[in-house]
Amino acid sequence: MIVVGGGMVGASLALKVAMSGVRVALIEKRPPAEFEPSSPCGLRVSALNRSSESLLDTVGAWPELMAMRSHCYRRLSVWQQGGSRTDFDASEVGEAHLGYLVENDLIQRALWNALEQSNVALYTPDSVVELAQESSACHLKLASGAVLQGALVVAADGADSKMRSLAGIGVTGWDYQQHALVVAVKLQQPAPDITWQSYVESGPRAFLPLADEQASLVWYHYPHEVKRLRSMAPLKLAEAVREAFPDDLPEFEILNQSSFPLKRQHANHYVSGRVVLVGDAAHVINPMAGQGVNLGFQDVIALSEQLAAVQPEEWPQATQTYERKRRGANLLMMSTMDGLYATFGSDKMPLRILRSVGLWAANRATPLKASALRYAMGLPLI
Repeated sequence: MIVVGGGMVGASLALKVAMSGVRVALIEKRPPAEFEPSSPCGLRVSALNRSSESLLDTVGAWPELMAMRSHCYRRLSVWQQGGSRTDFDASEVGEAHLGYLVENDLIQRALWNALEQSNVALYTPDSVVELAQESSACHLKLASGAVLQGALVVAADGADSKMRSLAGIGVTGWDYQQHALVVAVKLQQPAPDITWQSYVESGPRAFLPLADEQASLVWYHYPHEVKRLRSMAPLKLAEAVREAFPDDLPEFEILNQSSFPLKRQHANHYVSGRVVLVGDAAHVINPMAGQGVNLGFQDVIALSEQLAAVQPEEWPQATQTYERKRRGANLLMMSTMDGLYATFGSDKMPLRILRSVGLWAANRATPLKASALRYAMGLPLI
């Protein structure tokens, strides 16, 4: 099997499949940098749920990640600013924690530490320039001149996937006409064990605590407003953040900032011949609830399970089963996020009342709340 893209999803899939005895090659343009303990936390952060934690542990990356830096969170709060609030606690479902907040770069680095100790053949820095498919195999020509042949090619090369394009798979989607301003900050107190999102008409404001008394603040706003905020000097931006964010925000100083546009994108198919899509190559979701990387890891779990259940000559049929399982689940999550986005992004009075009633009810409907919490953690529903 050939995996194209050595990010979090591609690297974890290569490791998981190689564990079953399959010969795996991994192609990546830019291998991750080595971890520097003195470096500030990165701007792109993921909230790893318990299912993702289990996958990373299975492929040998979790101990590597814990040896670097991470932040365990036990509580989660969601509220409409000036309205109702729902609080979730891991103890409500008998768990020690909800998940971990970790920098994306460190997740990838931990996976590569495991890759370098595995029997996965690494082609890096390198990239694919040509794809040719036959009934029994795929052939890839690389920029280095190398030619690889595999029974299956997995496109894990991100939202702008070249492999998806070479395989002739189209996408549908749209921009949300919003950007996310991400601000890395140094807290003036130890990072708490709670992460939260507060919703206003222009979008959520999120607090993601990290290791070493640092945190990531995410401010969803209209593009012109994000551009204006990014042009501010750090002290002025800090003032704007304090004014816009809830009082729950601890005292901080700004270390760095960046922004990115929000979009939704879904591949029209996940499979074309012997090419199969995973992660952002297959689906890009509104990051409002932080489910993107967890969905990608669910793709890894589903695809690796389907491949392990059959002989390699049956892999094309197994990928069709994978698509049926994951495309529907991913579409449901994307539609759910769009529904939340539309509901929380409106300031019309009926929807404001609906939001307040919904959050109030969720905080009191114990069985429903527990089920929602277990689902968000990636745990089986009871």
